[in-house]
Amino acid sequence: MHFSVAGAAKDDYNAYMHTIRNTPPHKRMTISIDAHVYDGLVRVIGRRKISQFLEDLARPHVVGESLESAYAAMAGDESREAEALAWSDALIGDGLDASR
Repeated sequence: MHFSVAGAAKDDYNAYMHTIRNTPPHKRMTISIDAHVYDGLVRVIGRRKISQFLEDLARPHVVGESLESAYAAMAGDESREAEALAWSDALIGDGLDASR
C-alpha cells in the first residue's frame, strides 16, 4: 500500500510512524476482580482507561525506574530548577493582595 502526504501532514505521519516503531508492544492479559471493584473502576476511571490506569499503578513496582531516581534526575536538571525557582518566586507577591 502506498499513499502520498505533503507538508505538515507528512510531518504528522512521520511522527506517528516513529512512535509506532519505537513503542514496545503491549501484551494482553485477563484478570479477575470483584464486580464491585470493576464497577468502581468504570465509574471513576472510565471503561476505556482501566488498562492504562492499572499499568501506571503497577509500573513503579515492577519496572526498574523508581520515583526517587526520577526526582533525583529532575533535581539534576539545573535549567529546569532555575526556571521552577523563578516561577515560584514570581508567585510570592500574588498572595499578598488576596482577600481572606
